[in-house]
Amino acid sequence: MRMIRNMALLSILLAGASAVSSTAEPPQNLVRNPGFEAGNTGFTSDYHYTANPYAPGEYTIGPNPFPDNNLWPNMQPHNGREMMIVNGAEYPSGIVWSENALPVKPHKIYYFTGYVASLFGANPPALIISINGEQTGPILTLGEATAQWTRFSIPWDSGTSGMATISISDQNMQANGNDFALDDLAFAATLRPFPPQPVQSWQPPWQTPQQAQPPVRPPFDSVELWNRPQVTDRIYPDTGYGCLGTGFAVLGIGLAVLGLSLVALGLILLCVVVIHRRN
Repeated sequence: MRMIRNMALLSILLAGASAVSSTAEPPQNLVRNPGFEAGNTGFTSDYHYTANPYAPGEYTIGPNPFPDNNLWPNMQPHNGREMMIVNGAEYPSGIVWSENALPVKPHKIYYFTGYVASLFGANPPALIISINGEQTGPILTLGEATAQWTRFSIPWDSGTSGMATISISDQNMQANGNDFALDDLAFAATLRPFPPQPVQSWQPPWQTPQQAQPPVRPPFDSVELWNRPQVTDRIYPDTGYGCLGTGFAVLGIGLAVLGLSLVALGLILLCVVVIHRRN
């Protein structure tokens, strides 16, 4: 009887240690081909795929846009070896990039993030991000600087949805310019669930803003496009501090998990010693 009680105690301690380790898992990126390292797969586009996207409405996956068009900058992907190189179309509502049927949990806040860079100074793109057919966040516009990766971060409340379809479209219809690159896309939930609450909708600068709910803070240091009162239709350069803050946060979580695991291991060893002495 004593042996059964001791084994039950050991089982409870092991289950507790496993639960502690599982709670510190980082959010999962639901984008299937986030950095385009798998090539032209895992997503859909209304644009035409070609090895040399010289004409408007074409795109390719490659390491450098300059060999495709000598008016484009000689630049590297934000990370890895590939990026999506886009020659903006002359027609509206064309979807540049989309992934569908991404599984989500109801009543959680998700963030769609990524990096975009302009390839030609004139007529920068005007990108719209939509989730489940509805525009989410502001229109993303770039300045005249080229070859500069700029990070965006858009929050989304899943509500009662169990699936999410994300799309990026370009509302600029200029043939001259309107060229850009995409890389390192991510769609992930926060570390902990939030109760259902409305997400602030973007208002064009020529309309009177409506009363909005206080925004939900992102789970990591990010550029809050939808929450800047001074300019609501531009994204801001990534300073690099977001990555540093995320690194320290992950390090802190890891040290906390390590400490709790060592405590659980100590308790298990103590029980083993007690059981051994009793027997």
